Amino acid sequence: IKLKDRLHQYVCKNEKEDIDQIRKAIRYLASDSITKIIGYNLRFDYQFILTRMAKLDKLDDEFARNFVDCINKTTDIFDFVLNYLSLSKGKYGLADVCKFFGIEKDDIASKDIKDLFIRHLQGDREAMDRILEHNKGDLDAIYELYNKFKPIIDRLDFAEKQL
Repeated sequence: IKLKDRLHQYVCKNEKEDIDQIRKAIRYLASDSITKIIGYNLRFDYQFILTRMAKLDKLDDEFARNFVDCINKTTDIFDFVLNYLSLSKGKYGLADVCKFFGIEKDDIASKDIKDLFIRHLQGDREAMDRILEHNKGDLDAIYELYNKFKPIIDRLDFAEKQL
């Protein structure tokens, strides 16, 4: 989570801690102090969170209310790129879009994060550092993309959300 110029990243040690952090993050993001959630392909993240919580039978009224509040204040740069920009066919990944617009982005592919995390679990101390740096780079790139198109994005109605 990036709030203004501060980045908050959490690495959980077990399933209980993971669920607790998801609940805290969703509760915080749904609060009145957060007016807009900006991300890239957040549909994927929301689907992952919802599926995980449902599989663990952790859905309740508070979580549901907060989860929907998050969706309703989300501006997804991926949706903007997909619907309003004309890029090469199939080139809508964050790395591709950043490359097209000359925005600096690390060379770690998102698909490689899973392997890095497995290496972390096996004791590779550098693997988690690379993941955290990748996450920071993604957030910086998303922020730069948002600012590039902010005059248009802020005038669009992202109110109707679909998972």
